[in-house]
Amino acid sequence: MTNAVEQKRVRNAMRYKWLELLTSDPGLNNHAIAVKLAAHIMSRYTWKTNVAMVSMNAAAKACGTDTRTVMRARDKLIERCWIRLAQPYSLDAADGGWSANTYSLSGGPDDYDLAMHIRLDATDG
Repeated sequence: MTNAVEQKRVRNAMRYKWLELLTSDPGLNNHAIAVKLAAHIMSRYTWKTNVAMVSMNAAAKACGTDTRTVMRARDKLIERCWIRLAQPYSLDAADGGWSANTYSLSGGPDDYDLAMHIRLDATDG
């Protein structure tokens, strides 16, 4: 297996493990929009850059709610250490541009080592 193929496999496995760990976080039990947003962020994740570029307006549409609610959900995910702002980004909306932030996946309140979870799961068989 080539290094790029292996890297893609590991990073994709990490994002699924991330979502699995996130959904079991009791601190998000009463935050359904935060969990929906996490699923949206996971779907926007790109293995080559190891980040997800997410527009809050697009996320609000995907989650079926308004932008302010999604921004509160994003803040909850940051507070619980599930995502980190990797890079703010915006283009001038007046010129028909868009704005999005780039987020990296984090290990949650218990600071899970996602790579370690992937290695452990691979040996569980």
